Amino acid sequence: MTDRKAKAGPFAFRIADKDMSPTKVCLREVRLLRTAILFELGELDGFSGRASMNTQDVSSPYIEPWMRGTHGDVPAAGRAVLHALELALEDLTKWTAGLTDVEVNARPLGLPSVTFHLRHIAGSVDRILCYAEGKQLSAEQLGLLKSELNGNELSGEETLAQLMAAVDASLSNAAERVRVLATADLDTLRGVGRKQLPTSIGGALIHVADHTMRHVGQVVTTAKVLVALRDWEDI
Repeated sequence: MTDRKAKAGPFAFRIADKDMSPTKVCLREVRLLRTAILFELGELDGFSGRASMNTQDVSSPYIEPWMRGTHGDVPAAGRAVLHALELALEDLTKWTAGLTDVEVNARPLGLPSVTFHLRHIAGSVDRILCYAEGKQLSAEQLGLLKSELNGNELSGEETLAQLMAAVDASLSNAAERVRVLATADLDTLRGVGRKQLPTSIGGALIHVADHTMRHVGQVVTTAKVLVALRDWEDI
């Protein structure tokens, strides 16, 4: 093991110019390319890292929340936010399934950990909705924000189950608040932070959805990297 790999940890990209033969280096690169292609094609079987036959029942395909005809009692803008939050939870559940607690706390290739994103999703939804409601953040909320940012340095104290439970609780709470806010005048001005940067109820609601999905996408990418690195560790 090179000193570089020892310092970087088990989930770092391997640069094995001394420890690996040219044949093994080539095999590693071929496996990397194969894994990347299969992920792009959506042909990996969950988190096994193995290609699979398409066994999905075509009679009951997956339908995203926005096409399920739900929340018809909620005005359109709020309904879209509810659908986005539902999709976020479903995607997080799907793509973190099978990850170990060690993996969710790892920083593969220097990326922020899955733990960081899950903490941030749970906390940021609450904070943005506070602004939408015309409130300012409490000392407790500010403390949680600071802990989220500091949490990028891995503590390993939280399990995936605990993190996902916190996200679930946060999004469930958010859904009730979104339902109320959706009935208000979405053009009502709101101020964000100490500087009272201008937005509106509608702007804050939309940001709840787009900000959450931004971090969900990063969780999906990081999860794929973690799984791909399992194969590389075997070479």
